[in-house]
Amino acid sequence: AACEIQRIWRGFSAQVDFLMHVMAAMKIQARYRRRRARSALLVLSSQRKSSTIIQKAVRGFLTRVQKERALSAVVVIQRAAREMIRSQDDLVRNFAACEIQRIWRGFSAHVDFMMKVMAAMKIQARYRRRRARSALLVLSSQRKSSTIIQKAVRGFLARIHKKGQLAAVVVIQRAATEMMIRSLKEVRNLAACEIQR
Repeated sequence: AACEIQRIWRGFSAQVDFLMHVMAAMKIQARYRRRRARSALLVLSSQRKSSTIIQKAVRGFLTRVQKERALSAVVVIQRAAREMIRSQDDLVRNFAACEIQRIWRGFSAHVDFMMKVMAAMKIQARYRRRRARSALLVLSSQRKSSTIIQKAVRGFLARIHKKGQLAAVVVIQRAATEMMIRSLKEVRNLAACEIQR
């Protein structure tokens, strides 16, 4: 019986020792796993923090690059728009200057032409006035001479009627024709002199 008790006791104590070793090993494994999990978690959290920092830096860099590109594009567009507006202003100014010059040239040519026309009209008016005066002088001298001739003829005819001498009429007619021929010659001479002037 004592041997049996010892055997049972030894079996029981061996089982208890084994279970104690198993429990101690499990505790050691749990602590080791917990420590390893903590270090892995710390590594992961540090990696996550560093990846977040990297992502933040990359996003900031990309945003700054995109913003700089947008600003440079805006500057280029503004420069191009200003150049286009400046070139359009230059085109408008050039067109306006050409139009003003064209209108001024037309106006000055028209004024020059009108001045020449006015000068020609003045020259023609003076020439016609001088010609009319000379013709008037000729006509007035002819009228005076014809009046004198008519007066002389009437007087002579009256005297002829009184005296009844028909031969005197022929003499008067001859004298009248000679006088008219002379006056016509004088008028022609005057007209020739006026034309030669």
